[in-house]
Amino acid sequence: LSAGLCEELARYATFRWVLRRDRGYRPAVQVGLGHGGVEAMIFGLLALSSFAIVLLEPWAGALGASEADRAILHYAAHRYWETPWYHAALAGWERVCAMAFHTGASVLVMRAVTRGRLGYLALAVGLHTALDAPVVYASQMGLFWLYVLLTAAALGMALVAWKLDDA
Repeated sequence: LSAGLCEELARYATFRWVLRRDRGYRPAVQVGLGHGGVEAMIFGLLALSSFAIVLLEPWAGALGASEADRAILHYAAHRYWETPWYHAALAGWERVCAMAFHTGASVLVMRAVTRGRLGYLALAVGLHTALDAPVVYASQMGLFWLYVLLTAAALGMALVAWKLDDA
């Protein structure tokens, strides 16, 4: 609920007060793709920095790392290389789904602004909450069902964005 409230209210404030001259379907899609894209870049940079640290692990001692730090790096590198390859692919798919979701949410929130109907904003918050809530139970759901949910949400929000195109 907190993510849905924070992100959708921030979107609403942006559309209402910052992008006053850029209202409509196209700016909503651009903001949604931008939001999802920036998140994807941030997570990508975090993954890249983890990979760089793992690659530097064999030279940690020469770089001045303590024995305790070398042990932590060794453990992290071991865990990194044990991770199945498809986890990285699933992480990429999750970002694609997130971008589709953010785009649909942006279209809904833009509609709340342009039509003066806060029900669209409430729907965006509710859908955001409905998507994020099951992630708390991901370990009980299993990866398959989690990604089925993410894919369904992405397709649903892409359909919402497409159907609400009033351009």
